[in-house]
Amino acid sequence: MVFILEQQQEKLCRYLAWATIIHEAHDDIHPRAATSYLNVLPVFCGVNDQHFLQGAKTAKMAAQYAISLAVVMVTLSVVSPMSAQPSRPLHLSPYINRGQIGKARVLSKVKDTCRSESRSDCGVGIPESFSGFITVDKAVGKHMFFWYFPSQVSPDAPVTIWLNGGPGVSSMLGLLWEQGPLQPRRRSTGAARSQRSQGCTRGKTECADEFIPGELEQRNNSWVGPFSMLYIDNPVGAGYSYQQRQSPDEVITQETYAEDLYQFVKQFYQLFPDSYNKELYIGGQSYAAKFASALAFRIHEVIQNGESKLPLAGLYLGSPFFAPEITIPAQIDYLYNLGVVTRSQATKHQADMIAAIRKYSKGTKRRQLSTKTILDEVFFKGLPSNDNYVTSEVVDYSVIDRIMTSPRVRLAVHAGNQPFNAINHDLYDKMGYDYLSSTSTKLAALLDTGRYKVLIFNGDYDVVTSSGAVEEAVQQIPWTGRDDYLKEPRQMWFWPPRPDKLDETKLFGFYTLSRDLCRVVVHGAGHQVPHDQLDISRYMMEQFVNLGCVLTWPF
Repeated sequence: MVFILEQQQEKLCRYLAWATIIHEAHDDIHPRAATSYLNVLPVFCGVNDQHFLQGAKTAKMAAQYAISLAVVMVTLSVVSPMSAQPSRPLHLSPYINRGQIGKARVLSKVKDTCRSESRSDCGVGIPESFSGFITVDKAVGKHMFFWYFPSQVSPDAPVTIWLNGGPGVSSMLGLLWEQGPLQPRRRSTGAARSQRSQGCTRGKTECADEFIPGELEQRNNSWVGPFSMLYIDNPVGAGYSYQQRQSPDEVITQETYAEDLYQFVKQFYQLFPDSYNKELYIGGQSYAAKFASALAFRIHEVIQNGESKLPLAGLYLGSPFFAPEITIPAQIDYLYNLGVVTRSQATKHQADMIAAIRKYSKGTKRRQLSTKTILDEVFFKGLPSNDNYVTSEVVDYSVIDRIMTSPRVRLAVHAGNQPFNAINHDLYDKMGYDYLSSTSTKLAALLDTGRYKVLIFNGDYDVVTSSGAVEEAVQQIPWTGRDDYLKEPRQMWFWPPRPDKLDETKLFGFYTLSRDLCRVVVHGAGHQVPHDQLDISRYMMEQFVNLGCVLTWPF
């Protein structure tokens, strides 16, 4: 029996070697297959079997291609299904740079092997989507991960970039926790339902226990449909995005992440050239307001210079943190209005915050600053900070981590053996320099063009970036329409839009529209508006894209 197995192993090794040789001679053969062969050869066949790769690449070898490839694939699936799983991430830039666009797009297609094997434990299938890594800086080996879900409803749906903040949080949070077509699969027990109704509080494990580890279910009314959603792990180091060569004194600035994201977007549009015929919207949540506005401004610059025809149409910022020198001190007023602190406490906290901001905003201290220092000494100062003060619900990042690192998803999205960081605290040291920077002037420049729509929204239950704190920052954006904005009253946003029949309507929130700036406060939502009010947030985005702002009566 042992002798027979050894004979089969030797035969398989020959097939593996032949298939690899033929791949090198014929570039049109699936490269992921050859990668799998190369990974298996040293382990399964031993080092000595590498001599099969020696010799001329003759036409006779090519003639054996069909047979050898078929035998290899069948044998691998019999020996071990996981032996064919690639150990390396799928890097698409080499194909893009060689002009092999069709090949790169085929390779990037998400392949849900669990569903294809008709296993009963798969749950919902992964919708048609594309993923992989795009190299944005070859010199230091920066590779950014993305997961793209084209709309299956409309071929003309806008391409909508979503970025999460943190800084250092994976944008897969937006996909899986907030508004993507997939979400963590919940347990159906009464206990889980009870936990869900109470919300998941910081420092507890109820949130993770409420979900079946690593399993998915469909999210109804996701943003995918009216939009083609593109989730990018940013900055490099968040999620699956990674950097191969780093220096210990490296810092991340607006210029750094704006350029990384721009290089990503350029290649993405090469990969999906039909996207040039669709509007592009850039946005995200919390700290990602800075990522999004810096990227939008960078794209605006290259459009102005005639270097790009990217179809940038607008910008949307959720629960934004784009002007920290204004937002941080103003946040304390919200806590005072909730009764969390007295007026004297609020006054002292504001003074301490302003002093700390001044201390860390200049000189060498700012360059040596870490985000953790700012969060501890400037932002939180021992005060409560929940995503939603009514439910006290916060994200348990382990839920996202379990899904993204599950064998099924890891294989489907071509992540290889790359580690995943749902939240990367190591980025805190690199981003301290950027934390107190503002993108207000970039927002002003975009608004002053009159070419881009801008949506700024947040939830009225948000303790992290409250409505009042965000409003203070919005009112001080130095654009030419500032005075007009200050004169505009706040309107109530109803659905159906008939405030004359209040018994038939539902209050969605409040809004102000001035020129191209749409400001919305979503009722009943915390820091993560799409998670708390999915249907309303989707409707808000649709109205913003189609009308420039939310719709109310009369119209």
